[in-house]
Amino acid sequence: MRTNRRTNRRVVTAALTAGLAACLIAGCGGGGGGGDENESVTITAPSGGGPAVLTVDAEDVFFRPKTIKAPVGELEIHYVEQGSQVHTLLVSGVEGFKLTVGPGEKSDTGTVELAPGKYDFYCDIAGHRAQGMEGTITVAS
Repeated sequence: MRTNRRTNRRVVTAALTAGLAACLIAGCGGGGGGGDENESVTITAPSGGGPAVLTVDAEDVFFRPKTIKAPVGELEIHYVEQGSQVHTLLVSGVEGFKLTVGPGEKSDTGTVELAPGKYDFYCDIAGHRAQGMEGTITVAS
């Protein structure tokens, strides 16, 4: 049986096009573009006193970690840009707290006082939160 090279090329081209389309759709599905959606961390208060310390990485349009458990009281947040975009970090219910990172400023640090409860943190750059740049901090005593 003789194969037609033109037909084979069409089949290969169609398969590659379908695979590329699937990758593009998955990448734009609002899932954050990367990172482990279930990545979580538990922060404990230091035994010697002072604030608990947390590092949050901003990568493309997602945070790492996304789910945080923290103790009541002061939480020092180190915000680090791992990519090349400008990002912010705000915590719902905490007035005046905003960290900003980007190509010119790769890290920012601030301290928040948190009572027991659940707090959302997010990037307020247009479109970033909708693409997955949000997470939660659960504070328990």
